[in-house]
Amino acid sequence: MREEDTKETPEIWRTDGTPQGTQVVATLPLWSFFNQWTPWNGKLLFTYDHDAGLGGCSLGITDGTVAGTREILFQESSSFCDTSLVPFGSSFLYLDSEDSITRLFLSDGTAAGTRPLATFEGFHDWRPVRVGNTIFFELVSFDLNSHSSAQLWQTDGTPAGTRLASPLISVSDLYAFQGSLYLTAALPDDSGGGRGLFQIRPGSAPVLLAKVGQYSWLFDPPLQFAAAGDRLLFGLEDLDTGFEVWATDGTLTGTRRIRTFERLPGDPFPQAEALVSAGDRGFFAASDGVHGRELWESDGTLEGTRMVVDLAPGGYSAIPTPSTLVVANGYLFFAADNGKTGPQPWALPLSP
Repeated sequence: MREEDTKETPEIWRTDGTPQGTQVVATLPLWSFFNQWTPWNGKLLFTYDHDAGLGGCSLGITDGTVAGTREILFQESSSFCDTSLVPFGSSFLYLDSEDSITRLFLSDGTAAGTRPLATFEGFHDWRPVRVGNTIFFELVSFDLNSHSSAQLWQTDGTPAGTRLASPLISVSDLYAFQGSLYLTAALPDDSGGGRGLFQIRPGSAPVLLAKVGQYSWLFDPPLQFAAAGDRLLFGLEDLDTGFEVWATDGTLTGTRRIRTFERLPGDPFPQAEALVSAGDRGFFAASDGVHGRELWESDGTLEGTRMVVDLAPGGYSAIPTPSTLVVANGYLFFAADNGKTGPQPWALPLSP
C-alpha cells in the first residue's frame, strides 16, 4: 500500500518481485486511513477508516487481484478498525465499541452472516490468543478516569460458549504453547501480592506456576516468550534486579529463573528483551556485566544458557536497544556493531 502525496489517497499494491508483476490492486476512498492485514482462508482481510475515522470503518478482502478486492462490511463506529481480526474457521471474530457499548462479533464476511456473541458495558479492547478450538482473550476495560482493568474471557464461537474464563484479575501476557494458555495475573494480597505466571488447559482451572513479580501492576513491562523444544522460555524486566530469563515445562517444579542479567546504565524503566525461538533454543541480547550487551542463547537450562559470541570485546556492547533478532531460512539475522565497522547486519547459521 502507498499514499499519494497530492491526493492523500491510499492504494493497495501487490508484487511477485518483478516490475511487470507489481501493480495497484485497489484505490481506497479519499482521506481514508489504512489499518491492518489479516490472513483468512487464503485471502487477506483489511480495514480502513473513512475520513480519518470520522466517517466510519470498512472491512475489505483481497485475493491479490483487482476483481477479487472489495468491501464486505461497513461499521459506523471507528473502533472496529482498531481491533484485532481473528480467523476462526470459515468465519472471523472482531470487537466493536459504540455509544459506551462493546460487542464481540462472529462474521463470515457478509452482513447477513455477522452476529454478536457477547455485549459488554463500556469501552473495551481485547488481546486474543487461540488454543485449540478456543479463543482466549484479555478483555481490557477503560473508565472515564482512564483507569483500566483486564479479565480473562473465552469463546468457542457461540453465544453460550462466550464467557468469563477465570476469576483471575489484572490478566496480561497471554501466550499459547503446546495446547495450554500461559498468562500473568495479580496474586491476592493475603498470599503476599505481586504477579504470578499461570497455566490454563482448556476446560481446567488456572494453575499457578511461579511468582514472577513483586507488584500487581497491569502495566508492568510485558513478558517475552519463546519456545525452546518442550520448554517455554520467558523474559521479564524486574525493576529491582534487572532482566531475568525463566523457563517452564508446564509444571510447578519445572518453572524456574535461569539467570539474571545486568540493566544497562541510563535505562531505569526498560522493556523486557525480545526472545526469538529457533527449534530447541531461544536467542536474546543481554549483558552479564563483563562483556556488554551481546548475543545469548538458552535451551531452558542453566548449563545451556550461554553467550554465543563477544562481537565487541573489552566490555563494549555490540547489539543495540532494541534488538532486531529474526529467524529465517536457517539463519538468525540481527544488527550489531563490532566496534570496527559500525552497525551492520549479521547472520548466525542455525545448524542442527
